[in-house]
Amino acid sequence: MKTVKILALLVIFVGVFAVGYWRGQNDKTADHSASSSQQSTETKPEGAAMEGHDMSASGIKVSPEKQQLVGIRTAVAEIRPLVKKIRTVGIVTYDETKVAQVFSKVDGWIEQLFVNYTGKLVEKGQPLFTFYSPSLFQLKKSIS
Repeated sequence: MKTVKILALLVIFVGVFAVGYWRGQNDKTADHSASSSQQSTETKPEGAAMEGHDMSASGIKVSPEKQQLVGIRTAVAEIRPLVKKIRTVGIVTYDETKVAQVFSKVDGWIEQLFVNYTGKLVEKGQPLFTFYSPSLFQLKKSIS
């Protein structure tokens, strides 16, 4: 008995859906918009898209009533500076292709550092530091 009720409801639902679909397909000329009572009985030109809108080659023209309804604001085009601030989040990093590492082949230490913070720009040939090595000092003393 329960299956018969479910089957009957299903048949009714499908029937209502089919009738609604068939009426929607046959009723192509009906306009269900809110402004259907305001439409004129005149025939529209073949190229007309919507009432109150002129989509000619020179641009789109919207009637003042529709502009007020939608909230369209217009202004004359002009060149002026952009004053809107844009705030965003990002990460600033260095160019890894221009990073060089300096290695010493002798024991020693740096006495004076000329480039004393990360990111300081240096040029080719500019001294980075002074290096003291006791073994290198002894070698230089023995050669001279």
